[in-house]
Amino acid sequence: SQLRSRFAMILPHDDLIDRDYVETCMAGLLDNPSAVICYSDLDTVEDRLGAMEQHSVVGNLNQRLTSILREHFAAVAFRGVFDRTKAPNHAIPQAIGGFAADTLWFTRLSCQGEMIRIPGARYHKRMLESSAHRHWFRANATERHEMWAVHCLEMAQTIFDACPSLEWTPELQSAWTARVFGNMLTAEKYPLYADTSR
Repeated sequence: SQLRSRFAMILPHDDLIDRDYVETCMAGLLDNPSAVICYSDLDTVEDRLGAMEQHSVVGNLNQRLTSILREHFAAVAFRGVFDRTKAPNHAIPQAIGGFAADTLWFTRLSCQGEMIRIPGARYHKRMLESSAHRHWFRANATERHEMWAVHCLEMAQTIFDACPSLEWTPELQSAWTARVFGNMLTAEKYPLYADTSR
């Protein structure tokens, strides 16, 4: 509520960024007039399992949401630099149990403009045993299915709250169905976040 600048980012206190991270993301925003957020790839301070990418989300509203629903869960973009004037609705949504609130957040931003990836890991996440992601992956299969079902409902709520006049096309319906039945909360899809010692 105290933020006054045009550009901002969310930086967890224990993560590290390259010296040119903000400058590079700012350049990406300014070079792409339709962009609301720009971010680099992500790796870990501990150098576990290489880099994680989240590809750009571009096109018209329906194209962006189709991409989000089909392909995006891990919130690399959550660490990006965003333009508050282009994305005035940038508060982090509430999520039951805190699960995937960061995914809901970049979905909210994608309703307002494009998300631009800068190749190369300039952001370095510290993977602590106490991190929320580790707890998610320690859940058993039933718990993960329950978490994913609630997440999908919260995704729908986030989209319709941000885009009340959205035309729900067959393409969006197909993407929504694919998300509901394609649980992305698996170690195979996101080994960087999984507890590989379990």
